[in-house]
Amino acid sequence: MNARTSKDGRPKRAFTLIELLVVIAIIAILAALLLPTLARAKEKGRRAKCMSNLHQFGISLSLYSDDNSRVVMCTDETANMYRHPPTIYMTNFGGFDYISVYALNPYLPGVFAGVNTADVGGVWWCPSAPEPAAADVSNEIINWHWFNSAYSYFGRVDLWSAGEASRPQDLTARELDPNRLLMCDDLVHNNGGNCWSYNHGARPGITNDYNKIPGFAGINQLYGDGRVAWKSVNQFNVAALQPGNMLIAIVPAYGGDATFY
Repeated sequence: MNARTSKDGRPKRAFTLIELLVVIAIIAILAALLLPTLARAKEKGRRAKCMSNLHQFGISLSLYSDDNSRVVMCTDETANMYRHPPTIYMTNFGGFDYISVYALNPYLPGVFAGVNTADVGGVWWCPSAPEPAAADVSNEIINWHWFNSAYSYFGRVDLWSAGEASRPQDLTARELDPNRLLMCDDLVHNNGGNCWSYNHGARPGITNDYNKIPGFAGINQLYGDGRVAWKSVNQFNVAALQPGNMLIAIVPAYGGDATFY
């Protein structure tokens, strides 16, 4: 009995080339249908983790507030006229109570700083966006004593100068307020490179979408009562996200950069 003959003597039937191609085509079609669904499910899970990160920030900032006469920390400022919501100082800077690792570490660890090294992890990075290179973050800290996280912080807007925010009434003042924004996912335009930073969307991460309309899907927003809400891209006028456009929710920064919410 040869290899192509069954035990009862009848010849075995092999798959034809056409049948194999049909099977391969069906598998390809199923993969094409399933992969986007799987990608959306994975992103939904990462978005939930991002919301958890912001919720942890909310708890930590609330604990800090309780220990400091219910007063929150202030957003970084440069030149007495520009705010930088993503910037986190390592220590208290110039006697001002800017948001810093030193102030938050008792409530929210995740940053190690040595003499010639620094490591940032944990909730400081959104899981939907690739983390920046550790060496770049370390050099940023060593050279400038701060780093840019994946989240923007809006605190002590009562101390901000006129023009440092287009809608200061939206942002947190001296104390936590359930109706005022405290933190959110980054949505930042870098004017020098004409590029964007955002966490959720087509090309998430720091300095992506060069010379393009930002392909973000939306941002998570943390309010003073610890509530985290999703703001979809459909709730933005994307065409109006222009540095200097004070008719929308914007925090202008040095050099024409801007943070949007």
